Parts: sequence; structure tokens; C-alpha cells
Amino acid sequence: MVEQLDRSPAREGAGGVSFTRVVSVVVVVIVLCLVAVAIGVLLVVTRQRLVAQTGLTLAADLLASQRGTEIAARDVALRTAELQRVEATQQALAATAAAEQAALEQAVAQAEAVAAISASESAKALAGAADTARAQAEHRAAAADARAAEVAAVGLDPHVMWALERQRVDRTWRFSVAIGPETRSVFDDVEHPLVEALRVEVAATREEAGTVVDLDVELPVAVTAAGSLLTLRTAQELLANVVRLAEQVTLTVHQDGDDVVITIAALDEHGEPIATVPLDMPPTLGLLAVPGGVRVVGAVAG
Repeated sequence: MVEQLDRSPAREGAGGVSFTRVVSVVVVVIVLCLVAVAIGVLLVVTRQRLVAQTGLTLAADLLASQRGTEIAARDVALRTAELQRVEATQQALAATAAAEQAALEQAVAQAEAVAAISASESAKALAGAADTARAQAEHRAAAADARAAEVAAVGLDPHVMWALERQRVDRTWRFSVAIGPETRSVFDDVEHPLVEALRVEVAATREEAGTVVDLDVELPVAVTAAGSLLTLRTAQELLANVVRLAEQVTLTVHQDGDDVVITIAALDEHGEPIATVPLDMPPTLGLLAVPGGVRVVGAVAG
């Protein structure tokens, strides 16, 4: 009985310890389960938050992508509009250039038409001038034939008479104008014998009369022998008529078409003009009286 009583508390103590341990284990398990549940709940909440955050991020990315697409579309539309504007501007410039080209071509066409009309009128004028020249040539030929007939009737050769007149002028130059004896002719190496003969006559008249005598001469090279002879002799006579009465004399000889016109102007000692006395000549086809002088008809070689 005693042993039983002694062992009973011990057993009771051992059983109490085991129960305490079991309770402790159960509590720990419960705590661990609670912790596990809490962790699970936390994980679930965190995962849901992550999923929600990921959804928001995807939505934001999608929105940003949509905004980027819209911006890109707007940029494309702007660039397209700019290209269309540039193309329209180029088309407008091309249309303007085409209009200017058309206007230029029209102006050129009008200028060509005016030039064609002008050329036609010029051709008509040239034809008229040719007809006039032909008529003048026929007139000169007729006058030459008439002069030749007149010369033949009196038996005078104008070339011979002009040669004799040049010899007389050369002698006048040697005796009245040249300083010292001269062995060469005044007509050596001269281009225009008539002009040189007129200069000799003016110089000789100046030396003999002591009057200021000027020569204004403008003649072509081609003057006929008869025209040269008539021109020189007419100038001699015109000078002889006034040189003794004048202080200053101007002899003018110039071409007028196919003719040679000889005029003289004289001033007395008071500067008053002296009237020119017309030359006393028989009617002839070669000479015509003009104010202050004579016209030698057809003197210029055709």
C-alpha cells in the first residue's frame, strides 16, 4: 500500500508533465498554423496587390502605347499635310512658270510676227530702192550718152582735156606755189587729183591776190574726167570773179548724190557779203546754176 501510495504522486507528476508537454506542442502547432495562415494570407494579399499593380502597369503601358500611337499618327498626319502643302506649292509654282512660259512664247510669237511684217516692209522698201537705183542708173546712162554725144559733136575728149588741165595745174604749182625748183609733179602719189588741183588753185589765188582763201572740199574718189574738168574750171572762174574785191573767200566743193556742187562765199573788208556773179555759160546738160555757184551734173562715177 505504501509503495502504491509512494508511486502514485510520481506517476501523477509524470503524467502532468506529459500533459503539459502535449499542451505546449499543441499550442506551438496552433501558433505555427496561425503564423502559416497569416503568412499565406499575407502572400495572397501581396500576390493580389502584385497582380493589381501588374494590371495597372500593363494598363498604363497600354495607355502610353495608345498615346504614342496617337502622337505618331498625328505626326504622320502633320507630315502628310506638310508634304501635300509643299506639293500644292510646287504645283502652283509650276503652273505660274507654265503661264509665264506661255506668255513668253506668245510675246516671242508676236515679236516674230512683227519682225515678219517688218521684213516684208523692208523687202518692199528694198525693192522700191532697187527700182529707184535702176531708174537713176538709167538716167545716168542716158545723161552720159547725151554728154558723150555732145562731146563727140564738138570733137573733144574729156580725158585728154583733163590731162592737159592737170599739166597746167602742175605748172602753176611749180611757178606760183612751190618754194624753189621742183622736179616732181604735184600729182605724184595723190589719191584724188581733183582735190589736189583745187588746193593748188586756191593756194595760187591766195599768193597772187593776197586774199584769205579757204577751201572746204568733200568729194569721193570716183569723179569722172569730164566732171573733174568742169569742177576745176568752174572753181577757177568763181574765184576770179570775187577774189580782187574780197578780204576773205571760202570755196566749197562737195558731193550731192551723183552731182558735184561748187559754191563760193566772199566777204569785203567790212565783213559784208559780196554778191556772187553768175557765170556766163551757154546752155549745157553738164552744168546747172545754183545759188552762189554751179552744179556739175553726173560728175560722180556710177
